[in-house]
Amino acid sequence: LLEVGRSSEASQLLSRLKKDFPKHPKVEEALYFMAWADFRDDRFVEAAEGFYQFFKKFPHSDKAIESLLRSANAYFSAKQFRKALELYNDVLRQGQGAFKKDSNTGIAWSYYKLNEFDKAGNYFLTLARNAESKDSKAEQYYQAIHSYYSGEAWSKGIEVANEFVKNG
Repeated sequence: LLEVGRSSEASQLLSRLKKDFPKHPKVEEALYFMAWADFRDDRFVEAAEGFYQFFKKFPHSDKAIESLLRSANAYFSAKQFRKALELYNDVLRQGQGAFKKDSNTGIAWSYYKLNEFDKAGNYFLTLARNAESKDSKAEQYYQAIHSYYSGEAWSKGIEVANEFVKNG
């Protein structure tokens, strides 16, 4: 049902499974996909709470850290940037390298949305310096420079622009 865009129906069925059969082996999968259905239907706070509940209930699942990241992303989509920041940092504390870049990107954008441009610039700069592709490096340098300029840290923006030209 989720794959064909009928997430509301899918969510109802999954919710019934969770309620009627709490010990069923598919409850783990049901919780995850209920949160995913909420996200797809732009119910971001519900999605964030669902993904977080999944993380807490199944901390050893293969999807645990991913669900924590998705919870942070859902809070970001709901414009709850402080809560998103908290969860992005939780993902980093979990030590999962696969989600480190996504978490740092989320942190950078959260600081930017909170008008904490210096912090955003610092995160974007770190992402630029560690970027794997030339296009990604250029994009992250651009965001760093833009963040510093938005915060009126002109000299820092110029310094980073010069670094990009030199190392770009």
